Amino acid sequence: MNIPLVISNNGVAISTKMHVKYTQIFINNEWHKATNEKTFSVINPSTGEEICQVEEGTRADVDKAVEGAQTAFDIESP
Repeated sequence: MNIPLVISNNGVAISTKMHVKYTQIFINNEWHKATNEKTFSVINPSTGEEICQVEEGTRADVDKAVEGAQTAFDIESP
């Protein structure tokens, strides 16, 4: 997703593009959709424009992340 942005530098408007590559939740070294399949907007505070939609994590997603982190500390974990 490419989003055009305008950045003011000493009163000079500069047009550039921002590329958002990942919008999912990163758990246990993998990208996942939220368990509730909901997303929310990320807003550029300087323009008020939406940059992208990202996954809205839930308690179930947090539990999955904690479980993955605990497994990573297991001596037999790869």
